[in-house]
Amino acid sequence: MSETIVEQASTAAPLSPSGTMSTAKFPPTLASITFPAPPPLPKTIVSKDDIESNIAAYETLLTAAAALRTALAQVAEAENDFGAALQACAKCRGAGESRDGLSSASGLQFLAANHQRILAESFPQGFEAPIKNELENYKKLTKTHEENFQKETIARTKQLRKTEKQNVKLGKKKQRNLESYRSALMDLTSQVDGLEKLKYDYFKYSLDITQEISAKILKHATCITRAEVEMFEGVARKGVSGEGLDSVLEHSEDPFQYIAIEVSEPAAEAALQANGHTEPVIPHSSIVPSEEGIEEDIRFSDEAAAVAAQQHSEEEDHEEAEAASASASAPAPEDSSASPPAVEGVADDWAGDKASVAENAE
Repeated sequence: MSETIVEQASTAAPLSPSGTMSTAKFPPTLASITFPAPPPLPKTIVSKDDIESNIAAYETLLTAAAALRTALAQVAEAENDFGAALQACAKCRGAGESRDGLSSASGLQFLAANHQRILAESFPQGFEAPIKNELENYKKLTKTHEENFQKETIARTKQLRKTEKQNVKLGKKKQRNLESYRSALMDLTSQVDGLEKLKYDYFKYSLDITQEISAKILKHATCITRAEVEMFEGVARKGVSGEGLDSVLEHSEDPFQYIAIEVSEPAAEAALQANGHTEPVIPHSSIVPSEEGIEEDIRFSDEAAAVAAQQHSEEEDHEEAEAASASASAPAPEDSSASPPAVEGVADDWAGDKASVAENAE
């Protein structure tokens, strides 16, 4: 086999004038050919499972939008009824000076109801319908792209295995044709690079189409956000001086003084664990101190100080009582003058005194 290769080389490549073998007529070797490296995969990989998760999130968004639209319509109807009820109270006989204030308050409710109704009516065509169309298009494109990728991958894999078998057959031959063998290796390398390029195109397209639908969802969400901001700002401007609500707001109390949020201990612990910190739950109440609130805080402080003083006095009385009880229960010190003599000692002393008197008498 080596002799055959040498003979082919001697006939294909004549000697140069310098005596060395000329390689001008040799075909290019595999090492001399530089294949372009396949492109690297995107930094963000959007797989088939990710696409399914995205579709579920977009469907949840549509469901939430429909629920919000229904709730806004109900709120608009309720605010309209509340405004009508205030207007009826303003027209009651004998309302007197309260008539204008009630009428202004009802007008604000009508305005808020109108804004809520407009916002609810903007959801079907301004958000839900476009997002639904984009979602259907996203499902269709991703499904078609996935099917094409699987088919192309299977076809190219089969061709690669076929080329590998051909290379194995060429390697088993006793007389190997170097040109054919080199060509087969180049073809095999090209097919492997093609598979890598196919995988890159698949992930690149998945990322591009996902970013595209996300940008479109953001665009429609910003429209809803802008509508909400402008409408609520319109309602807030009614509280500016000279807009008709001066007398109503001037004599109003703190609207948040009666709001009390009660959170059970298990729910609070679950919320803290979910948030990953131990910050206290802040109630959605006004943080601006009012005169009534300051007076209430002072009264509460005085009461707390009185309770603390009473508890301190009770603790001192309790300590004194314990000390007196301990001293009463302790054994008295031995003192013959203070303690009464025992019965046996008295009898013995009396007997001794009697004997001494008798002896003196004798």
